[in-house]
Amino acid sequence: MVVRVRPWLRRFALVFASLAIALGAAELVVRAFAPAWLRARMREVAVGRSLADWGSDADLPVEWDEGRPVRFVPGSQFTIRHDEYMHSVRIDEYGGRASGRAAGGSGPIVPVFGDSMAFGLGVRDAETFVSLMGASLPVRLVNLAMPGSNMLEQLDQRDALERRDARFSAAAWCVFVVFLGNDLTDVASAPDGGADDPGTVRASLSSWLFAANAALDEHWLVRRWYAVQWARALAVRRVNAAWSQPQLESVFAVMDRAVPLDRVRMGFEQAVDRLVRTSVRDHSTPLVIVVPDRFQVNEQLRRDKAALHGVEWSSYDARRPNRLVAETLAARGIAFVDASDCLEGRAGQYYVRDLHLTAAGHETIARCVGPFVAARLTGAVQ
Repeated sequence: MVVRVRPWLRRFALVFASLAIALGAAELVVRAFAPAWLRARMREVAVGRSLADWGSDADLPVEWDEGRPVRFVPGSQFTIRHDEYMHSVRIDEYGGRASGRAAGGSGPIVPVFGDSMAFGLGVRDAETFVSLMGASLPVRLVNLAMPGSNMLEQLDQRDALERRDARFSAAAWCVFVVFLGNDLTDVASAPDGGADDPGTVRASLSSWLFAANAALDEHWLVRRWYAVQWARALAVRRVNAAWSQPQLESVFAVMDRAVPLDRVRMGFEQAVDRLVRTSVRDHSTPLVIVVPDRFQVNEQLRRDKAALHGVEWSSYDARRPNRLVAETLAARGIAFVDASDCLEGRAGQYYVRDLHLTAAGHETIARCVGPFVAARLTGAVQ
């Protein structure tokens, strides 16, 4: 019996086979001659199952006040899951992340506010730099850091905590952790603009591109193709060439020498001014710990990311965000310590794809800023 294949089906099979051969050949060529920036990208996508499978700070047991997170439910426990790490979290009697110190005890408490970097996503309770620093202090550091928050939201959190728990109203010191990766852009003053404003249109297009990129990264097989990531990079470069500001991680917008810092500076100054007013009202003394983004302390990462997006890496000043923060805090007489120099050029301080610190990174920060913090807090209780 002779099976006749319809002409259109034969043509389809021929086109499909030719396309598969072409894609396979392209993959082999791109793999063989992949530049450094593409190999760096492939190291990122190779970690875990997906770049968007789950969020590490979703569905946490949080107490709320007028729609704002205040603290975690005291005594609760939960598990943090991410492609690069998984660990358990215990919440102490104050609603902060447990540090390993016994409940209660003598000595004043010092609340610590910050985002997921201070909270310690990616490490165990006793491995956070807050826990490591607090182990030898005569005061108790209460890690009230809330993932995803910024300084303005943390000040709201502080006000709500003081209304809810008198123990926080009596605190003579408070510590705020500023993460340069996104805290500055998160509090930047927003410009006025309507629906037809170019910034609004660009933001909408940027959101669409982000969604398309996330959809690509969700597919475990497609994202591991060198040719696909190479084509993605070409598309990103075309978009960046058409826009005055490349679509990179937010810290690059602050590091970019060509981008004015007026909005960022104004927003951060407003947040710090509110910190000063709150501290005067509460008769407390603020202390700020500055934590850098991984791109600020790793030149090769900056080079690879810039090459991936088709921009000149040397146009970015890695310490520009640090200077803005230092100038703002110094002008208002707020004591601060910056961990950037201690993390500069050190391997293994951040996860490969996730922006958070590893246990080694937390240990480095604790060793770096611990003496500064101890000198002030210890002296305050003597």
